[in-house]
Amino acid sequence: MRRATNTSVAADKKQVTIADVANLAGVSIKTVSRVANGEPHVRTTTRRHVQEAIDQLGYKANPYARYLRSLRTQVTAASPATQTRRASD
Repeated sequence: MRRATNTSVAADKKQVTIADVANLAGVSIKTVSRVANGEPHVRTTTRRHVQEAIDQLGYKANPYARYLRSLRTQVTAASPATQTRRASD
């Protein structure tokens, strides 16, 4: 016997984003990121407020998004060397 799957429930449930948390907490996305990653330089009251928003919305960091973000290229632009003319030319 085959079990029916309820895909409509999963389709209706939108994944909470860091922007949703920032909007609810009234802070920037960077501030939410700092709180979620345990970084310093966030006031205690702000950290508590952001953490309450994270808990209320059930925000979970998306590991795939983090991976994609880490793929940013570390390329430094270089220009071709300029030729210098000798005085005798």
